[in-house]
Amino acid sequence: MDITVIQLIDIGYDPIDHTVIDGTFIIEEDAEAPVVTGASASPDTILNDNGRPRAPGTNITTLNVTVIEADSGIANVTIDLSSIGGSANEPMIRGGETDVRTVTVNAVAGINLTHQLTANATDNKGNFNDSVSIILTVLRRGDVWRSLE
Repeated sequence: MDITVIQLIDIGYDPIDHTVIDGTFIIEEDAEAPVVTGASASPDTILNDNGRPRAPGTNITTLNVTVIEADSGIANVTIDLSSIGGSANEPMIRGGETDVRTVTVNAVAGINLTHQLTANATDNKGNFNDSVSIILTVLRRGDVWRSLE
């Protein structure tokens, strides 16, 4: 049997991976999670955001991850900011045509603690990778010794 596949798509019009070998037709499942690397915070230590005046930029940081998914593409990338007073599913935005996802944040909670902020990358087939965290330390303004006083 000679099988020729002209177009094979799912209900979302995404291509379905497949193989045709000697008359056998196999639909391949994308079971690979996205690869997440390059997790970083710049700067990795910030002051808590209590609304008081401070030197510009000392209470914000930019969080970055690099996400690669060659098969089905990336559906979304989020980060859990709940430990610093943010959303548990904050979207990370793609920078142009790169694989880098970024979000700029401040911290209104979690003062005098070092946080592991978990990123979650999900592809268009529902595979996800939540094994990477970004380390961020939040200090109380003026408290270089973390004394909580």
